[in-house]
Amino acid sequence: MNFVEKFAPFAVKHGIANGVLPSLIIAQGILESGSGTSELATKANNLFGIKVGSGWTGPTYTKRTSEQRPDGTIYYIDAAFRKYPSFEGCVIDLIHKYTHGTGWEHFNRYAAILNQKDYKKATAALQAAGYATDIRYAEKLNQRIEQYNLTKYDKEVINVVKIYIDPGHGGTDPGATGNGLKEKDLTLAISKRIESLLKEYEGVQVKLSRTTDQTLSLKQRTDMANAWKADYLMSVHIILTRAVEKATRITFLMES
Repeated sequence: MNFVEKFAPFAVKHGIANGVLPSLIIAQGILESGSGTSELATKANNLFGIKVGSGWTGPTYTKRTSEQRPDGTIYYIDAAFRKYPSFEGCVIDLIHKYTHGTGWEHFNRYAAILNQKDYKKATAALQAAGYATDIRYAEKLNQRIEQYNLTKYDKEVINVVKIYIDPGHGGTDPGATGNGLKEKDLTLAISKRIESLLKEYEGVQVKLSRTTDQTLSLKQRTDMANAWKADYLMSVHIILTRAVEKATRITFLMES
């Protein structure tokens, strides 16, 4: 599971519920945490560089960080940041800041990003509100949104069904063979076709256990499905029927 796949469900769940574009939240996470590889992300589950601020009673993490003046000059400070038990915690806090403001002002400086449908207007409003000191912040967010096609997460879909497709056999296990064909090759082709069809539906996420000729044990296949938190595991095999000579059928084994 890559960073976006791990992080996006939190952005969709809490972003849509509070009128904040998930694409904006995900782009911020990618940009500010280096796709989850930054010191703050790995040590404090803090993807957005959210500082402690007043009223925070949770654990903190202090690190040296760079800031940028309006003229572009870089300077450094030691800053205390919030430390979270999970990515979801920092998503909730970020969205709370957008919906409620800074807490020390009588108005919400982030109100312009709420219920926004255009990601470029949302990123521009975020920069205008002074969220970050980087004078190219909105531009960089737009680049990430476009590069990773993050607007697909902005659709109003919260209850996503995750289907894990497992092409049978593979690698050193060819499965059934005959007439120059190998079951492992056919199950992979069929699985990729099923994947393409399912991806046309809203509210459905699809992932394959293998996309190449790869050897995987049954435990590896099920462990990957469980790690991805799949709702269904579909195993594709081709089995010769006894009723009709040379006839084949596809067996779909689905488990919740």
